[in-house]
Amino acid sequence: MQNEAKQQELMLEEAKMDLERYKIDADNQTKIAVAEISAYRGTEDKDANMNGIPDPMEIAKDATEQRKIDQEAYLKRYEAR
Repeated sequence: MQNEAKQQELMLEEAKMDLERYKIDADNQTKIAVAEISAYRGTEDKDANMNGIPDPMEIAKDATEQRKIDQEAYLKRYEAR
């Protein structure tokens, strides 16, 4: 009984640490995305590859897709426990 309680406590602490890491990673990714978007401020109409989609829109789409990939990877790691 006491071992089960300790094991549950350890699992809870590990989950808290994982959540904290996830929050830090998500915050850092947000800061990176903001910096990337800020770098393109004033270039809203720029389209370097001439595909008809403004470059900042492509960057935002790529950043959103990367966030989804990161989130899915985190969930897979979390569910594997």
